[in-house]
Amino acid sequence: MHLDLAHQRIRELEARPDHVCTNGRFLWKISNYQQLFLQSATKKEKEKLCSPPFYTGQYGYKLRAEAFLNGLGQGKGTHMSLYVVIMKGDYDAILPWPFQQRVDFILIDQHDYINERQNKLWRLSCERNSDYFKRPSKTKSLGFGCPKFVSLEFLKTRNYIRDNTMFIRIDVEPLESTDMLSAKQL
Repeated sequence: MHLDLAHQRIRELEARPDHVCTNGRFLWKISNYQQLFLQSATKKEKEKLCSPPFYTGQYGYKLRAEAFLNGLGQGKGTHMSLYVVIMKGDYDAILPWPFQQRVDFILIDQHDYINERQNKLWRLSCERNSDYFKRPSKTKSLGFGCPKFVSLEFLKTRNYIRDNTMFIRIDVEPLESTDMLSAKQL
């Protein structure tokens, strides 16, 4: 019986199209960077690049990253802009709202020697009372992030783009198990 339940759970997880990051980390691989950058600079409909949706943990928030390779707003034409959006998820009913987890964006330096890498980090610090962090009533919330995440010139200084590929890691502070269910509910 336990084996049947385990098989059923594995089938459910395999059928789930979203990525789950059990350790609070999601790694986004952006292939064909040069072509995508040129498209974002010339075609309005190709301006935004979206990551696959991912859950911050097994029963966590559903998020998606959005990159504007040629910038957006204050960063248009000079910077890569990076945002995260909260999407409607399967576990919203039991999660604490507003969203209060710390979010870090990390652009990975692909230098061969790990100890010589100089990853670029940006830590989200925004007003938590804004609509960006409330439980989404539509498919997704407004994006929050950084219009000037990294300058286009800075991207050329190290191995941030290598073999026409870029890696962006999104670290989300894990939820404490007590955040979802208080002792009174147990």
